[in-house]
Amino acid sequence: MQENQNIEWKESWRDEYLKWICGFANAQGGKIYIGKNDNGKVVGIDKAKRLMDDLPNKMIIWNQGELPQNWTVAKLKVKHPSLPYNPKISNALFRSGYIEAWGRGTINMINECVQRHLPLPNYNVDYSGFIVEFRRFNEEYLKPLGLNDSYVRIILFVQKKGEITNTDVQEICKVSKRTASNYLTELEKEYLDKIGVTGKGTFYTLKGQQRGKTK
Repeated sequence: MQENQNIEWKESWRDEYLKWICGFANAQGGKIYIGKNDNGKVVGIDKAKRLMDDLPNKMIIWNQGELPQNWTVAKLKVKHPSLPYNPKISNALFRSGYIEAWGRGTINMINECVQRHLPLPNYNVDYSGFIVEFRRFNEEYLKPLGLNDSYVRIILFVQKKGEITNTDVQEICKVSKRTASNYLTELEKEYLDKIGVTGKGTFYTLKGQQRGKTK
């Protein structure tokens, strides 16, 4: 078996290969074999278990498009107008029901993630097009980032329950109030938002969750 327009060999997995899968799906179909080099030799996959655990917990949507001039990804995360490249086609799709509304899609995706206690979608634009990544945190994804067991436990608790308090951290990590506070302060840098100032009523959510609820 040789590589051809329907068969590709790759030594390791990269998310950008999802574009190839989309291409296969839109044509005659095809297969990507991960763990084979360009000569067809089986070289295996590094950390195969982590890969197989991680793939079902994320979804990446790619489109060969670009943002309007002078727009940034940050603008997509707040209320914004819509600037269709072809207003006539956009209007026809809107009237036929294929487009529900203009300029709300990215906000709707954020709000859907908030309602399900999921990390906010990651929007990215590069030379190949526009990419949206949805993810559900799991141990196999978080631990390689350098997070210890307690931090992983806290993040997964917030993802499941929607929020966490200092008391919750004390209970699930079996630590003192001061240590729980230190854990939460450290996780605020990248993963959690603090709601409230201090004391009773203060809790933590995944980053951006409160912002998503208000837009």
